[in-house]
Amino acid sequence: MIEKIKWNSKMKIGVKSIDKQHRQLIDITNKLIEDSSNDNVSETINEMVEYSNSHFKHEEKLMKEFGYPELEDQQSSHREFIAKTVEFCTESMRNMEIAPSSVIIFLKEWLVDHILREDQKLKVFFADKKVR
Repeated sequence: MIEKIKWNSKMKIGVKSIDKQHRQLIDITNKLIEDSSNDNVSETINEMVEYSNSHFKHEEKLMKEFGYPELEDQQSSHREFIAKTVEFCTESMRNMEIAPSSVIIFLKEWLVDHILREDQKLKVFFADKKVR
């Protein structure tokens, strides 16, 4: 069994809305880990696509509003994540025997890496801004 993601203080960005959304993304990923042998995998992956789209739009809006210099890199990374997740969702609907573990591992690794590496740059950038 794949180990669930545990939220920790290293993941905090310091922007309440972004931290709350990151926790929700982690919850959805953990739900996938719990339900990996369930028929609801494609529904949960679809939930991830929808929620991450909403989260990325919010995050990118803040970046644009405050002039974040690496906005294009973030947008590119977000688009790649969405494309790969949509691909997983489509494949899981077509083929119920898709190995959910490979999907979950990708989502888990990408999410944790993105929050701990890329989004930590936001923490530094937004530190002196009045962002909520």
